[in-house]
Amino acid sequence: MIHFIKMITFLILAGFSLIAQANCTISNAMAVNPVGPLTYKGQADGAVIGSQIGSGWGGSVTQPTVFGNCGGATKQNAYVKPRDIPTGVIYSNAGINYPIYPTGVNGIGYVIGIKDPYASAYISISPPQVQTFPTAGVSNDPRSSIGYTAQVLYVITGTLKTGTYVVPSKIIADLTITNAITGAMFASPTTLTLGGDY
Repeated sequence: MIHFIKMITFLILAGFSLIAQANCTISNAMAVNPVGPLTYKGQADGAVIGSQIGSGWGGSVTQPTVFGNCGGATKQNAYVKPRDIPTGVIYSNAGINYPIYPTGVNGIGYVIGIKDPYASAYISISPPQVQTFPTAGVSNDPRSSIGYTAQVLYVITGTLKTGTYVVPSKIIADLTITNAITGAMFASPTTLTLGGDY
């Protein structure tokens, strides 16, 4: 009888764990809102490929609960998959090499830095995907929610003329956890001004 009760208890707990994982839901959208207008000083048509537009990262966001109701006893892995194909140009920042992705505007690309909200260091998003949790320097204990911190930076990837460019909003990455639920990360539209003295 004791063994029977133990088996029933195990099955109930195992069933609860599976239900908790299955019930993990998308709780919040994630959008990076660039702080614009961003400017590049100097002659636009003479800019070096890979030059940054603006000073510092163009925009950043932390959303600690992209996926919620995951169950405190359930361990989810978190991943980020880029939506675009890299241009082949690399941008280096703080010792990290970032693939540059197309914005949809000729001659202008973007890079994405991503990390777990509780991690100290950003990582670059390279195809096919990167894992943000579990990750070094962050407790691997099971969580009831999964989130991300992201930042976007704009880079010159081709010949441009002096003027103002509007980069449209677009989905830049898919956010995925172990049980295959997928959310999306958006970059909001922004204005970039190139050339001249600002």
